[in-house]
Amino acid sequence: IWYQNIIESAPDGIIVLNTAGVMILVNSMVYKLFRYERDELIGENVDILVPKALRSMHGIKRDLFLNNKVIAHPIGDEINRMGERKDGTLFPVEIGLSMLTEDGLREQCICATIRDISILKNSENELRKTMASVEFARQQMIDMSNSLPLAIFQLAVSPDGTRHYPFISSKVSEVLGVTAEEIQEDAFAIWENVYLHALAPTQQTLHPPLNRPPTGESHLPGELIYRATTTGN
Repeated sequence: IWYQNIIESAPDGIIVLNTAGVMILVNSMVYKLFRYERDELIGENVDILVPKALRSMHGIKRDLFLNNKVIAHPIGDEINRMGERKDGTLFPVEIGLSMLTEDGLREQCICATIRDISILKNSENELRKTMASVEFARQQMIDMSNSLPLAIFQLAVSPDGTRHYPFISSKVSEVLGVTAEEIQEDAFAIWENVYLHALAPTQQTLHPPLNRPPTGESHLPGELIYRATTTGN
């Protein structure tokens, strides 16, 4: 009785089935997850909990698992799949499988633990949507930046003072005279072509906010003078 209470109170669904796939033990959570009445599942094949489209292959995979010829679902491994409720609705589940060896009194069986992961799947879907929106906005920013006659770049400063550029527009080479690759390799390369007399005032202006970045968006008024170097006659 003590062990039965442990199984009944488990937060996950627990099913014990024989080698033919017939359910011989089912805890309360399984009935709750699949919306069956008490004892409706005992003696039934576990395939009724599998989506109809997958049932033809489910028995084959179970036999392969039992015979250990092909480890369809390694013992103890958790796999993602769908469960089918009594009313025909589907929901995502996480399944763990383990073998129960025969002991002289009981035949060899499979113990399956089942967990409803609908909330997890919904969160994953929302995360994917958010990431897609972020990527779309990022691509829009890139397209807009590249269409402007300006060199636009984003400078990030780590707590240890390390600087890098998460974003550099395609105009940077044309306007600043250095390539994006050169700037990525050397964060200070962006100042390479600044007119010497303008370099010191520029760095003095940028030094405080780079070391203690302000919150939100801010503007630093000023003017940079770049030198143009030409070759040839």
